[in-house]
Amino acid sequence: MRTLTTRVAGLVAGAALALGLALPAAADTDDAVIVDIEPAASAQSPHFDATGLSAKDVVVGPDEDGCRYVTVALESEIGEGVESWHARVDVARGSRLVTWVAFYSDRNPDEKRLQYCPSDGLGEFTLGSTEWWVDYPSSFRSGVDTTKGSFYARAEAKASISSITRSGEYATVRATATRFKPYAEPEHVTFSADKAVLQVKGDKGWKSVETSKLVNGSASFTHKSGAGQTYRVLIPETDTTTEAVSGSARK
Repeated sequence: MRTLTTRVAGLVAGAALALGLALPAAADTDDAVIVDIEPAASAQSPHFDATGLSAKDVVVGPDEDGCRYVTVALESEIGEGVESWHARVDVARGSRLVTWVAFYSDRNPDEKRLQYCPSDGLGEFTLGSTEWWVDYPSSFRSGVDTTKGSFYARAEAKASISSITRSGEYATVRATATRFKPYAEPEHVTFSADKAVLQVKGDKGWKSVETSKLVNGSASFTHKSGAGQTYRVLIPETDTTTEAVSGSARK
């Protein structure tokens, strides 16, 4: 403070001399003019801290194949003494910036809506980074918060058992799967997935007994069992498709 005080005192004295004014003598520079400068927020009290970003996942299907609004939730901690703030949250798919969402301290600061359209693509959408601006009574600050969140847009998937054949103790189950493809004809297309699951119905519900890969919409399973078993096929959820469960079939 001594350095700042001395500098300010010198400036004031110089201005007084230029105007032909006299200043009272000061016994020490500590008695000179003091200018109060608002301290920056401490690490324990940040200007703006985004502590969470989230949004509900989106399903694209025949009944919901158009644009719709997605609510983005922002959790934040605001520094002491901040009068107002606003923030801009980036929304990206992979390395491509899709859009951004603006939040304001005086306009429902915890939730905002963004518009998602199937043309934006399927898969994971990243929320953040967040560029922010805060206003103090006599100053402002700005910065970037790197907190991330995400939501997924998935196409509706369907699965079905195409055939069951039996040879002695072994049953061979073949299944097919398709997913919805917006703006396409036909609107359902085959897809591949790392995992497809064959399930058998027992006294306590469905039990997974075999796994296979789904390749170009087809999967095949061979299961050792007695006759009269009830089967179904489950395709687990992926980044781009919903979970799909076939109807049951008995053999």
